[in-house]
Amino acid sequence: MDAIKPHVPPQIWAMIELQRLTGMRPGEVTIMRTCDLDTTGRVWVYTPSHHKTEFHGHSRHVYLGPRAQEVLRPWLRTETEAYLFQPKDVMKAMRALRHLASSQDTALMRPSPRKQRRGEAEEVAGRSLQDASLRPGDHHWVR
Repeated sequence: MDAIKPHVPPQIWAMIELQRLTGMRPGEVTIMRTCDLDTTGRVWVYTPSHHKTEFHGHSRHVYLGPRAQEVLRPWLRTETEAYLFQPKDVMKAMRALRHLASSQDTALMRPSPRKQRRGEAEEVAGRSLQDASLRPGDHHWVR
């Protein structure tokens, strides 16, 4: 997991770390708000506003120890109803990462191997169609 840290924005890395430390589901991390956290004790308690088993009448509490608190602390907001990890902030960080990567190393901006193969396949298909193009007088079903 640590290998991807340099390639993801800090918000995403914090979300990954929280999941790793607490066993939270991805949906629970994405809907975290300051108002859902009880920070009064040594161990914080996160009570998600919605969770997987709420329709069964179960309550869900996620306990956040010192390491999880350390990860979470920079993302706490004064606006308590706001989500801690906001997509606009993540997108801004991703653009900054891409800009940094393009100025340092263009390897991250190269197309993925799958896209490269797709481009090569389209090129080969285009040449094949050119080679198989009809000559005057040929019928379309005869090559």
